[in-house]
Amino acid sequence: MDLPPPTLLNPTHQTQQLVPQPAEGLLGPSGNGQHNSDASIDLRKKEVLSALKNYFPNNPNAWAGFMGNIQGENSTFDFQKEEIANVKDKGYGLFQFTGEQQDKYFQYLLNTGIKDSPYAQVGYLHHIVYDANPTYEMGNTKRDRLRQNINIGSGYDISDSLVREYEQPDRMRQQQKTRRGLTGDWMGLLNVPAEQSKPTPRKPYNVYRNRYE
Repeated sequence: MDLPPPTLLNPTHQTQQLVPQPAEGLLGPSGNGQHNSDASIDLRKKEVLSALKNYFPNNPNAWAGFMGNIQGENSTFDFQKEEIANVKDKGYGLFQFTGEQQDKYFQYLLNTGIKDSPYAQVGYLHHIVYDANPTYEMGNTKRDRLRQNINIGSGYDISDSLVREYEQPDRMRQQQKTRRGLTGDWMGLLNVPAEQSKPTPRKPYNVYRNRYE
């Protein structure tokens, strides 16, 4: 079971079955049978971008910001990738979930009956940012900042906020710079304006009334 696109008027949507539609024509042909060939990675990029378009409709800034950050975490865009480093707490997936975040993601799958996939992992991020009583609680202040940047920020704003409020990697400043660069590349591919802090025309989310205004 895959997740449906949310409606902007109801971010606390109920999960339903969705047959995902592949994104077409962005990064060239795919499918030569080699797991990490350029063609296979391009296919996975299209799948992730398709999931982002479902969960953040009409928001190309979010698509670029998320794609840049995912690429910074997992350059192969393999949703089942496990961290290679010899560490006890290995990252997993597109966002390289670790520790409590990883535990809560798999609990989310069990609770909802959803199968692990790019759609599920993007949907989980949407769930913890927008849904009431999320499986993983990142803290109200961080959650509100990230939500506000996703709603009205530029691609760069969203990239920075994902690093600061959610991912919090080691060497944060360097990672923020790297992911900004990757986000800029995606902004070019998606024809997203390159302003760093100019808000988009989307209306801000009212966190107190739990709806858009």
